[in-house]
Amino acid sequence: MATRKIIRTGIVGVGSASLRFHLPMLSQLEAFELSAVCDITEARRRFAEKEYKVKTYGNLSQFLADPKIDLVVIATPPSSHHSISIQAMDARKHVIVEKPIALSVREVDEMIAASERNKVFLTVHHNKRWDPDYVAVKNAINTGKIGEVFNIQSRHMIYSSLVTGPASGVPDFDPEWRLREGYGAGALSEWGSHIIDQLLQMVLSKPEIVYGDIHNVVWSKDIDTHFKCLIKFENNLLAEVEVAYMAQYALPSWFALGDKGALIKEKRSPHKDPDPDPLRIRTEKGEFLWEVQPSDRTEFYLNVQAVFEGKDELIVKPNHARMVMQVIDAVRESANYRRSVSLKTCDEKEHYKP
Repeated sequence: MATRKIIRTGIVGVGSASLRFHLPMLSQLEAFELSAVCDITEARRRFAEKEYKVKTYGNLSQFLADPKIDLVVIATPPSSHHSISIQAMDARKHVIVEKPIALSVREVDEMIAASERNKVFLTVHHNKRWDPDYVAVKNAINTGKIGEVFNIQSRHMIYSSLVTGPASGVPDFDPEWRLREGYGAGALSEWGSHIIDQLLQMVLSKPEIVYGDIHNVVWSKDIDTHFKCLIKFENNLLAEVEVAYMAQYALPSWFALGDKGALIKEKRSPHKDPDPDPLRIRTEKGEFLWEVQPSDRTEFYLNVQAVFEGKDELIVKPNHARMVMQVIDAVRESANYRRSVSLKTCDEKEHYKP
């Protein structure tokens, strides 16, 4: 790609993801210029106009026809990611889409095909690759602090419906969509996609067999509020993933066993502040602490900038997101049929490279 000074960026969806992540980051990075936003809600368009002084659209086709947009960030509910992403790429826009990338492997394949035929890039905002606790655990494991690891457990356990109120204070925004069927919400697609992506990047082997269990309890009977899955990798490592939105007590966020020791992290780390809760590692020589350092999630956008300038390749590749979705599909199939699922029999297209 040719070098350019300014990456003209448009955002679809002025909800919580845009307000918490995309708008603040894009506003502080000099290489990006927020050109326009698109939202179906008039009140949110007025909010964006007032707070960010940007052009707004209520119509997606008109937004995508804007020649002053090079990059489109899609921060809408998951059920719309597939359609909007393909429309954006067919309009010759590069695309960043919120997680989960889509609702099925089939949808992901169609998105990858749109990226390839239009010669534009597609990436996914898997920003939790920069979470301090994940980075610390990955570094401790990869440097052999507990020897050869054969079991990793990762959890996110809270007591919350995740409905926290109207995004941006706009009263006609409906946060209850997270509890209703048809939007692609739920513990598996939301937090699950993050944790599964982390593990797939941490374990240097292909996932082979998946077993999953899903429950729709407490907050909603329409979407999953708890899931647990086991992922067996080709190198014989077993990963356990669990997300619970109704947990009055929480198990450790991270626990790993190796042939020379074990590590534990009680809580997930704050993003920016120093974390007073370090990893605890115990071997035959005793216990020691592993510090957890603050991280910078703007590295995701700095990577996108480097791709535009022809200096790097995408960190979050679409084939990575495809494998995350393949595991998610397998968890659902496993829970539905009450049996383990072999990923080798699902789809043999080689989009994934660990």
